[in-house]
Amino acid sequence: MCQVIGDEITNGWDGDDRDDHNPGLATSSLWYKLRADDGRTGYLSVVWLASGDRDGRGLPSC
Repeated sequence: MCQVIGDEITNGWDGDDRDDHNPGLATSSLWYKLRADDGRTGYLSVVWLASGDRDGRGLPSC
C-alpha cells in the first residue's frame, strides 16, 4: 500500500560481530504497510524481505 519511516530494527545481532559478514544482514527504519486479502492491515519491516525488495518499491509515503 505505502511506505513509512519508523523504528530502526535489524535482522542481526546488535553489538555482536559474529554476523557482520552475512550478506543478508540489514538494518533499516523503512516499513511497508500491507493489506491482507481479508482486509486486515499491518506494517512489515523491510529487513525481513529479500534484499531486492528493501528499496521502497516505488510505493507512496503513508
